[in-house]
Amino acid sequence: VGFSPPGWDDLTRHLRGRGFTEAELAAAGLTRPGPRGPNDRFRGRLMWPIRDLTGSVVGFGARRLSDDVPSKYLNTPETQLYHKSRLLYGVDLAKDAIRRNRRVVVVEGYTDVMAAHLSGAEEAVAPCGTAFTDDHIRVVRRLLGDVGSPSTGVQMSDGAMIGGRVVFTFDGDERGQEAAMKAFGKEQAFFAGTFVAVAERGQDPCDLWVAGGAAAVRQLIDGAEPMFRWAIRTALKTVDLETAEGRVAGMRLAAPMVAGIRDDALRRDYARLLAGWVGQDEAMVRREVAAARGRGRAGPGDRGSRGDPTASSTWASQGESWRAPRDGVGRAEHDALAAVLQLPKLVAPEFDDLGGDVFQVPELRAVHDAVRAAGGVRAAQGEGADPAAWAAEVRELAAPPVAGVVTALAVEALPVREGGEAEYVTGVVRGLMQLGITRQLGELRARLGRQDAAGDAEGRAATLAEINQLLRRRGELRDV
Repeated sequence: VGFSPPGWDDLTRHLRGRGFTEAELAAAGLTRPGPRGPNDRFRGRLMWPIRDLTGSVVGFGARRLSDDVPSKYLNTPETQLYHKSRLLYGVDLAKDAIRRNRRVVVVEGYTDVMAAHLSGAEEAVAPCGTAFTDDHIRVVRRLLGDVGSPSTGVQMSDGAMIGGRVVFTFDGDERGQEAAMKAFGKEQAFFAGTFVAVAERGQDPCDLWVAGGAAAVRQLIDGAEPMFRWAIRTALKTVDLETAEGRVAGMRLAAPMVAGIRDDALRRDYARLLAGWVGQDEAMVRREVAAARGRGRAGPGDRGSRGDPTASSTWASQGESWRAPRDGVGRAEHDALAAVLQLPKLVAPEFDDLGGDVFQVPELRAVHDAVRAAGGVRAAQGEGADPAAWAAEVRELAAPPVAGVVTALAVEALPVREGGEAEYVTGVVRGLMQLGITRQLGELRARLGRQDAAGDAEGRAATLAEINQLLRRRGELRDV
């Protein structure tokens, strides 16, 4: 934990004196433009350094210490190093315990991480001022060794667990409940067992530590209940189970959630439990669950949802009948990934910085997810790395419906002349990266329009800085 003094340019002047340029300070998110030149982004705040997996500081989270400072909480803006959707606070300290204990504890705030670690739960991490994202899931799965093997996470409805475990803790207020349901929507992106821990009085781990010490925090985490059980029981609280109408409504409300459970045995077990919770005949509940699966509306946990980049109900089975897209954008994504899988040593390392939203074709987005889960092209380019073994790992990490797509991309003939491999790979990958930047620019310009309408001068300046950074990057790609 650190401190930023209240002066307007204390850090700026200090770092200038150390030889840093204004452009470097702006690119790192430490300064922002002002009427008399750049000034410190963080002033009069308690500071939390945010580190990546290697322990390098890449950004900061901050809380104001007096009311005359705007914005109670402030984080480093998106930079080339700081991507909040991919970073987990505390992961540098938690990674060894996560690998050793095959458990991740996801909390909501920086002080919650501190309280958990002080209490012995050294696997605790937190998102950096954002919801838990698909990129966070990839980081967690990689640390857990969660590759889709039956041994990585077998969970029964009574909470019995073999293999990896992911525990989400949430505040008991409405915001915490909403965050928990969003996490439930991502539950089946894991093969590890997922659990929810909500304190009886709604306290977060930090509050619990202050009030009850380490034992209270450990009790919260160790008492977590299976995610599906928690989500279904929470949904049933919205209906009156004392009436016949309420019990039928509860069955129909929860049946799609049960239908979304990937594991057949676990789905049958939850259908039995649901029958008891709503006081209905088990056979009737099973028919309702089967009907929900047939309708393809398996609720927030449905792996056929377009919102889950690891699966799609429309994908070709195992990729055996996969056909490359014919439209320009889809073809660009396809060609780039084929080059990445076959010739990773020729791909610019910056490819690893592409977000999943660059890919518009769901199957290819899922392949990209697997590439990143395998460590990206940087892993394939490391000293002594075997590109063929790396490509096999990508297939292993891919969701089952797209493992065949990975194979198809890895073996198809590339349209390249002998000796022209480097030029071809550079061209197709650079083209995809330019497409991604163009999409990002469109989103930023739309945000700029909203900020103009709202009179948000500070936000507009930050967005313009992001736009200029992307324009420079796009120009660099064109000049290669």
